Amino acid sequence: MGPRVCTDLAEVSSHVQRLRDEIEILHREKSEQWANFVDFKNATNHGMEVMRLELAALRKMIGHGGGTVVVPSVVKVKGVQREESVCEAQVEDSEMKDEKLDDEEEREDEDEKGGEKVHAVENDKGDMEYITPEINWDDPALVCVTLVNFLKNPCRKWKVAMEEGDADDDNNLDDDVVVCKVQKKRGRAQSSIVEPAMKRPRSVECKTPWQRQEISNIGEETVGLTFDPLRPVHRGLLLETAKFFWEWGQKENTHVRLCGKHGVDTSHDFFIRLLTKDGWLNDTNIDMGLYLLRVRQTMYANLVRSDWAIVDTMFQTYAAIDLQHMRLYGGKEARTHSNALVKMVNGKLPTLGKPWSSVKKVFMPYNVRQKHWVGLVLDLTSCEIFVYDSKIDLFRTHILVKAVQPLAKLITPLLEEAGYVGEFPLRKGEWPIHRVMDSAQQVGGGDCGMFVIKYCDFLSWNVDLGKISNEAMHLFRLKLTVDLLQGCYNI
Repeated sequence: MGPRVCTDLAEVSSHVQRLRDEIEILHREKSEQWANFVDFKNATNHGMEVMRLELAALRKMIGHGGGTVVVPSVVKVKGVQREESVCEAQVEDSEMKDEKLDDEEEREDEDEKGGEKVHAVENDKGDMEYITPEINWDDPALVCVTLVNFLKNPCRKWKVAMEEGDADDDNNLDDDVVVCKVQKKRGRAQSSIVEPAMKRPRSVECKTPWQRQEISNIGEETVGLTFDPLRPVHRGLLLETAKFFWEWGQKENTHVRLCGKHGVDTSHDFFIRLLTKDGWLNDTNIDMGLYLLRVRQTMYANLVRSDWAIVDTMFQTYAAIDLQHMRLYGGKEARTHSNALVKMVNGKLPTLGKPWSSVKKVFMPYNVRQKHWVGLVLDLTSCEIFVYDSKIDLFRTHILVKAVQPLAKLITPLLEEAGYVGEFPLRKGEWPIHRVMDSAQQVGGGDCGMFVIKYCDFLSWNVDLGKISNEAMHLFRLKLTVDLLQGCYNI
């Protein structure tokens, strides 16, 4: 048995050694394939970078009206550095200088023939000067697209990329630079270590052309003035807005202060969402739109219905917190509601708010399941809630009622705590919820926020909701943009 066992062990050892050799060969092949993959990836990145630079140079050439595309002599990509002939670049530079006059003459000929004009030209100092685009300014959809393109200027880019170890010390930073930091988890104990992630310049306020502009109120002697929601925006205002957006699009790290001290600081994305077709409006967009409606109530008190109070999206936010406290109290009535909600009922919030005791109806936006905006009208005389939904087929009625039901249970105890005194007694318990089935309906997927603003706009002015249509969405978005920049509501 001894020699046989030794023979078997020798065979097993030989098999094990053979497997080890094969594994080593596989690891070697894997390393070679990985090296090939890395080389291919670097070459691909280099090619994409070269194409990007060539495309940028081509766009710049077209924007200046002609010329020769000059590719940079050295293109650096992470892990790869490619050098091209400097002599070729110099030759191309000389050729571009020689052809400069010809290009300018050709561009002038194209302009005389009615060719397409660019939105900017380069002056003697090398700066870009704005040229009014030759478009149909009576087409709101085309104007919205033009304004969005101005705001999405590719020359404006955030400097967020930062190599490890390139961060400056806090003492060496300039006053106009902000270093953003993130927490990283390291070690077994997952301790938090704050490290610099990126740096960017501080945001600077960009003044609008209508800063500190005051529009006189309409006196009581005004007769025959009617609110026309489909009245087009004055062309002069559109031209000023286009020029401002083009100039603002050239600047990075800037913001615009809307509606003075009572407004908010907004970035380019605020207006891109507002002007884009089917663009989803967030809380800030809707709150600023409703703020203008409250400004209109103040400016045109003799024309706009004064029996309406308008609150913003913060009511739903604080109501959600209040409902959580309600669950903790087990539904007991002897509890304190959110101070912010009490201030809203008393008219101290939001800005230019009205006490609910002085009105008959309250309008508020309401977000259903974080995916759809609806408008709620609280009828304080009948103690009922009416839901204006721009997309009835999105939710069944019982689902929508269930989403609004927590608010219906909260209203009565909140009004009692706020000391509300109305013309009619309050309903005890939950308020009935009714869904308005004949409200104007949207077609696109992102217009619900704009529909909510127009519901409040039309209802507070007692205008037929049938005038709200999908064809007018571009006009409504454009008018709201101009009104926000001016800080007032133009009727």
